[in-house]
Amino acid sequence: MAPRHLSTSAWVLSRLVSENDSKLTLLTSTLGKIYATAKGAQKITSQRLGMLQPGNEVKIQLYSKGDFFWVTESKIIFHFLHHQKSLTQINLLFYFLEIINALIPQHHSDPDTYSLVTKLIIAIETDNFYLLISSEIKLIEQLGYGPPDNIIKFFSQKDLSACQQALNTYLQSIIERPLFSPQLFK
Repeated sequence: MAPRHLSTSAWVLSRLVSENDSKLTLLTSTLGKIYATAKGAQKITSQRLGMLQPGNEVKIQLYSKGDFFWVTESKIIFHFLHHQKSLTQINLLFYFLEIINALIPQHHSDPDTYSLVTKLIIAIETDNFYLLISSEIKLIEQLGYGPPDNIIKFFSQKDLSACQQALNTYLQSIIERPLFSPQLFK
């Protein structure tokens, strides 16, 4: 495959720091979930330092060669922490980023999935718990995991707290491991 340059919007799902670089997991609108390196993004003088934070939506320029991607430019579209957030909102953001990262396979490219992830993050941003739960249910349906009857029952009865607990249990059973993010803010 020949090297190529491309532009896409992306949600930053996770970021690992190594020396001056950032290793990113991105959910892009056109390529699905990919892994990319942002060379020099950790330098104090880098303009990308604050842009490539988990939970941000960015417009990025990528250079690709085979399955390897490098971020050459980025511009912020949506900055989750731009305004003050509650600890609950931050915890929910990291919780859903972990779930999304675990459930969506690499290169799973589907505009509906990208749209649902956008709705999930906006629901967290606006404290819209009903939209959050409904988007979460639609996302697991979209990915082919179909929610169990108890989740649908709790949601239809508008018992959102019980529905979220059932969703959490169900998602951990799909992922086959406990989620790390709920432990971050205990």
